[in-house]
Amino acid sequence: MNFDFAEKQYRWPFAVRLAPWQTVLLIAAVAFGGLRSFAPLPFWLLIFLFPLIYLVAELRDCEPVLRRRLIYIAAATAAAHLLALVFRGSYTAAFPTLWHDDHEFYTQAASLAKAWHSHFYPDITQKGSPPYMGTLHVGYQRVLAAFFYITGPSTRTGLVLNVVCISIIPVFLALTARVICGISAKSRPLFTAGSISRLTLGTALIAACYPSQFYWAAFLLKDLFLSTIFTATLFLVCIGCLRRDPAALAGFILCDYFLYSVRAYAAISLAIGLIFWSVSHIPRRYTISAFLAMIVAMVLVVNYTETGYNQFSRLWSSIMFLAPAPKITTAQSVGQLFGSIPRFVLSPYAWVASPEKDPLYGLYPGMWYLYLVVYPLAAAGFFWSIKNDFRIAVIPVLAFWCSAFILIMAVYAGNASRQRYYLEYIVMIFAGIGCVQPNRMLSALILVLEFIFAAGQLIILKGHFH
Repeated sequence: MNFDFAEKQYRWPFAVRLAPWQTVLLIAAVAFGGLRSFAPLPFWLLIFLFPLIYLVAELRDCEPVLRRRLIYIAAATAAAHLLALVFRGSYTAAFPTLWHDDHEFYTQAASLAKAWHSHFYPDITQKGSPPYMGTLHVGYQRVLAAFFYITGPSTRTGLVLNVVCISIIPVFLALTARVICGISAKSRPLFTAGSISRLTLGTALIAACYPSQFYWAAFLLKDLFLSTIFTATLFLVCIGCLRRDPAALAGFILCDYFLYSVRAYAAISLAIGLIFWSVSHIPRRYTISAFLAMIVAMVLVVNYTETGYNQFSRLWSSIMFLAPAPKITTAQSVGQLFGSIPRFVLSPYAWVASPEKDPLYGLYPGMWYLYLVVYPLAAAGFFWSIKNDFRIAVIPVLAFWCSAFILIMAVYAGNASRQRYYLEYIVMIFAGIGCVQPNRMLSALILVLEFIFAAGQLIILKGHFH
């Protein structure tokens, strides 16, 4: 299976020759997507098979040395996480813990697995007593319940799922960077074959060495699982767009549908990125018409279909739940907005309020890793992408900023250590680009600004806690 063809050789709609396995996946996506109410198990299995099959296909197309190194990185990351769990000691989510959510996920998944054992398959998004959850975000609980259905309720089962997630995220990110830069290199001479290999390997190493992932993977929380689904969905949409691959786009639709059930605004932000990328290929005189057509279609779906109305109602309830408390004056509202932006961009963990009296010191290594390694490289990679009109970058960039806007404007006011975790992997893609397209002046400027911010926050913390 060879994916080596340049972007400029193909025009919409999908002037590509699909391999037999891609044709089978496309037919399966259409068939099981239409029959998901009657055959839910094949539908849900297909959602997870899509990115894994494309992951294997992309690995097969890598150079043998690069493929082996990516596999070694995945294995080493999993082994490091297992070692960290051994040194961490006993932990159970069967009782309330620091984060509270892990205990809630455990009890919800256990009650759902119990219902499935009784041949009862409820719509768990409805309100009511367990197994009903009354929320849109039930995707992680479903997956956890599927494991509990097999093994019985166990915290270890969820931690094993974290091991799988932590091992494949670096590979998904690395191959996403390879797909983006490799195909663009064939359209325009931006990269050599050697620099693409270095970029791929660098992205994988940056993601695999991220300290905060070991912190979050030690809890029965959905954030690492969300990051895995998000990076897999991003991987599929980049392949679908750049290679004009309808099977990959069908996989993106399925994965984004599932991502919507894990965190709605993460799925919506990726869809917005895809829409803007698509519109960028439409002649300018048709742009306004295309946007109006999409708006009319959304209004018709929401107002004239029961499913659309129910989904919109639940989404609106979720948005209202995140809405900040009303401020007394306009000045206070503006102050919160301008204060939340640097908190979100530069202070993911250590400077913000925490469930305990002191900041979460377990997240300090991850914070400084972002400050010293990821942000300077990502700034160089992002600047290079803009300079070279790297149009496909609009998908991850808009996905980042749409989600960031919600977290800045919402009740979190930028203090969203868990909620923003999956966005850090988008930044690492640009950090990988920055490894092969460095900009020393810009990276140095970012470092200086970060240290000024850090010094100010340390002064504030000293006055607050002492």
